[in-house]
Amino acid sequence: PNTGEATVTRMQRSGVTPHVVTYSAMINACVKCDDVPRALGWLSEMRSKGVRPDVVTYTTLAQPFAKAGDWREVEKFMGMLEEDGLVLNEYCYAALLISYASSNPKLSDKGDDSVMD
Repeated sequence: PNTGEATVTRMQRSGVTPHVVTYSAMINACVKCDDVPRALGWLSEMRSKGVRPDVVTYTTLAQPFAKAGDWREVEKFMGMLEEDGLVLNEYCYAALLISYASSNPKLSDKGDDSVMD
């Protein structure tokens, strides 16, 4: 992420405005390095600059929470996605299902509700 951050800074100094793909790439890099707080920081910066997250942004942010079984956080991101006028896709539903299956105790019934809505 540090090299990516330097690249974003260099972009901005060159007059190139980061957009959703730039921010989503930074969020993805942070998630892959298990630095979720930094990924959430990029989401905050993105929003503060007026850049609207897309489905990729939200599903990327949801991944570590899904794997950890933190379905409440995954549902929160999916709620934010819908509030932004976006539509859940198969990756969103997969994140939800993974979070329910990974939770302790398991929430298999919750997955049924998600798919049926």
